[in-house]
Amino acid sequence: MKLGKEYEILIANLYQSLEPNAEVTHDDYIFDETAKIKRQIDVSIKYKLAGVDILIIVQAKDYKHKANVTVVDQFKTVINDTKANKGILICSKGFSDAALTKAAFYNIECLTVHSALNKKWETILKIPVKQVVHEFYLDSNIILNIAHKAGKQVEFIDQAYSYNGTDIIGISDIILDHIIKKMGWSHVIRPQGITIDLGKMNLYHAFDNEMLPVENGYLKIKYKKSTTKKFYIDPVNYTYTSDHIKKSGHLHDLTISEKTLEDLYSDKYVNDKNVKDKPILSAIVYKFNDWIFHMIFEFSVMGKIEGNLVIKDKMILQVNDRVEKIIELERMLKMNK
Repeated sequence: MKLGKEYEILIANLYQSLEPNAEVTHDDYIFDETAKIKRQIDVSIKYKLAGVDILIIVQAKDYKHKANVTVVDQFKTVINDTKANKGILICSKGFSDAALTKAAFYNIECLTVHSALNKKWETILKIPVKQVVHEFYLDSNIILNIAHKAGKQVEFIDQAYSYNGTDIIGISDIILDHIIKKMGWSHVIRPQGITIDLGKMNLYHAFDNEMLPVENGYLKIKYKKSTTKKFYIDPVNYTYTSDHIKKSGHLHDLTISEKTLEDLYSDKYVNDKNVKDKPILSAIVYKFNDWIFHMIFEFSVMGKIEGNLVIKDKMILQVNDRVEKIIELERMLKMNK
């Protein structure tokens, strides 16, 4: 496949991800009202807005040089002849100053798109990250009614609670829901610590292949410390668009590796005082007795982590024996509900 076509497909995939409800077509043919023929369009974007059909046409040029005024003039003619509502002109090498001046007059967007999937269109990006680690000492105990299990071989999945008997949560969820979200961090960050009465929460706990009510129990938390770091990481993949008229850039479809995920809740990264950019990725780690209980990721752009992972809300879990058991138990409980 020619690189020009690859570039067009890259653009089509980008806009399909940005406009999931739109009809995005690569190598489309739109009727030319003037010549009474169909004109080839690299990428078309069609959708309805307040009952009105909207058409955006995109022309992608993988030139070896900057696009000039002639390219803008030709594209303006295509926009008029197809009665498109908007035109977007994309060139891998950018645009001349005159081309940008004329495009701005015509209200044509001028972009360059880079992608890590192809070195030809790659630009070197560093992703700013903010990592916050909250550390606690933790002690817990629960009492369940397991009389009907007497004499049987059973399996106990540690720290697998539930509010409703089907959706499994962890201790960190309980702390977030019943302390931090209600009373704030100031209620936790104090020398004497805090004790939660688990027997008054109508909780369930996993025991064998069912969820049993928690009759009594406690959760003792003593705050240790919090640390905040800022640093840069390398992405596995990304798509980056540069708007030459607005002089701005936008990051899309960010992917980081599972190895980077592991490093994010370790002590590998040191605080980098040179990081001034707003974080694209925030990692909030809850660490109890030096064990990672909960990690929350928040992307400020469309993002994902590759690897053998399960996502529950904003919590990302690496698939291991314990997680697989929880997933299977949750599936069984929902099937039997």
